[in-house]
Amino acid sequence: MKTDLDTQERGAMLQEYFESWLDGLAKPACPCAYPRLRAIVAIDCRDYDGVWMCLETEILLGLLRPCFDIVPIGGVEGAGDDTWTCPVCGSSYQYGWEEFSINTSIQYLKPLQLAVTDLGAPPVVPTPLFGGIVGHTDPPFHSFEPVDFEGFRAYFEERA
Repeated sequence: MKTDLDTQERGAMLQEYFESWLDGLAKPACPCAYPRLRAIVAIDCRDYDGVWMCLETEILLGLLRPCFDIVPIGGVEGAGDDTWTCPVCGSSYQYGWEEFSINTSIQYLKPLQLAVTDLGAPPVVPTPLFGGIVGHTDPPFHSFEPVDFEGFRAYFEERA
């Protein structure tokens, strides 16, 4: 996919979109009920033997952090490993963070225990991404697919 938007512009569009999407969640639903969101925040380049970060993952985790109860593993919050628990449904996740260089760090949120009924559609492979992947190595192209903003939004919002 060819785009005239740079990473910063794509990031700003995603930030605005995700903020609006999270604000519009109907109660008592929580972000945990959306498998595609869970799959995106769980993207970890180390699972693919790479050194890169996913823009969608980074933005979503920044917005989701205040929505969870966070318990630091080892006593220091933000040191790299925490347990995040959703106060709405009780699902718990392992949060991880690692810095590879001054320009590339990763964070992820992987489910430990899900206690929610899914509302969204299941994830697909390759995963459509608008913001995309940035880093020192190429991502596995069979696992991620660049799409335009509308294509990403349609994928992200699809219901089960």
